[in-house]
Amino acid sequence: MMGWMDTLDPVVMVGQGLQSVDTNANLVRLKFLNNEYEIYHCQDCCESVNLYAHDMKNLIGKNIEKVEVETNNDLMPGQDQMESWTNTIYRFWGEGCQGYLHFLGQSNGYYGEGVDFRKVEPNEPSS
Repeated sequence: MMGWMDTLDPVVMVGQGLQSVDTNANLVRLKFLNNEYEIYHCQDCCESVNLYAHDMKNLIGKNIEKVEVETNNDLMPGQDQMESWTNTIYRFWGEGCQGYLHFLGQSNGYYGEGVDFRKVEPNEPSS
């Protein structure tokens, strides 16, 4: 079992066939035949992290061939200036298609805006 200081590299999804993608405002659950993973933000107080999913449904039924994660503090087109922000983008490639998950975190600079990636343990209830 992983501890709070351990990190899981999203490359563990490479080679697995994606079965479903479930999303809400700041959590994604990726289901594969033998594994499930979550990308999520743990709310602290006054920050916000919103999820924008693009073309992830195209990857369902496909083997994931490549995963990249980028985190930056650059403003994206259409973003307003804010005190602090973090863009975290997960890019997925699979058998002739691609999709990505964009998490936009905003705060006054005091609270964390990042996201975490973890494996969901077997028989663990949905978040």
